[in-house]
Amino acid sequence: LSYWKAHMTCYPRLSCMARDYLAITATSASSERVFSTGKDLLGICRLCLKPTTMEACMCLRSWLRAGI
Repeated sequence: LSYWKAHMTCYPRLSCMARDYLAITATSASSERVFSTGKDLLGICRLCLKPTTMEACMCLRSWLRAGI
């Protein structure tokens, strides 16, 4: 990021793009775990679940595993 800040006058558009993209943090393992859990929970028979029902199922599954 410091390189692009220093060369901002030479490459104004490219430095702006680089600073925007380089400032994005990498995904965390927890978000990937949530998507994986959702994929495991959804089967062929459950493709028509509403988003609220899916969210409730994922919460219940998480709570059961945590012993809550």
